[in-house]
Formats: sequence, structure tokens, C-alpha cells
Amino acid sequence: GAMGLIGHPGGVRGLAASHDGRIVVSTGGDDYAVFLWEVDTGALEAMALMGGAGLEPFQALVPGGKDGQLYDEMRDYFYLAELRAQGEESTEERSITGRVPLASVPDLMRAFGYYPSNFEIREMLHECARKGKETVTMADLVRL
Repeated sequence: GAMGLIGHPGGVRGLAASHDGRIVVSTGGDDYAVFLWEVDTGALEAMALMGGAGLEPFQALVPGGKDGQLYDEMRDYFYLAELRAQGEESTEERSITGRVPLASVPDLMRAFGYYPSNFEIREMLHECARKGKETVTMADLVRL
């Protein structure tokens, strides 16, 4: 069975996991409480398997899934951003690489109907940069 439990009603200040991932330590903010949580990794693994592999779990989070209208619109916006990055006034042959510059991420997210805060934008860009990415793919955007 499963149950919900509020451990730190004032918010969590910090989290740390044991080396084997079986124990999580959480510290509260205003309550100064420290809790040890036993993690059932078997349940987590089962949930991960049920969610699918690769991009599937992320696509399932988009209303209508990967075959829905919103996902089609997201793909259209992505290709438009790729063309814009190559220059709108160009009459030269275009090269579809399946990648857009990191600078396009905030505008694409807004075009997708998600309006991230400045903090969230910084976090998304930092996550991509930390992985050594200067450009992102459609799959990267869906994961973000």
C-alpha cells in the first residue's frame, strides 16, 4: 500500500540520500526537524518501468500525448525556431539539423504554453549547459 504524509509542513530545507539510496534524510525549515525516511526502491523501480522508457514518460505528460494536437504544435514551433536561428531573410537552402540554440529555449517554452519564471529559465539553461549542450533537440525540450 501507499500513503501520503506531510513531514515538514513549513517546507523542506535540505535532502540527502544514503550511499545505497535506501535512506533519505530531510531537514525542515522553521520546525528544525530532521527525519529519516526508508525508501522502497522496488516500488520506485516498478513505477519507472510502468512509465515507459526514453522519451515516452515525458511525451505522456503533454496533453494528448505524442499523437495529440499540442505535441504537433510544439514540433511546428520547434522547426520554426530552427529556421529563425538560420536567419529569416535568407533565400539560401535551409539545413534541418533538429537542433536550436539554447537562447531559443525560453521563447519556445512560452510558445508551448508554459510561462517559466526567470529562475526556472536559468535552471533549464544551466541544466543544458551542465551537460555541455549549446543547442537542444525537440526531445531535450520535452524533457525540460
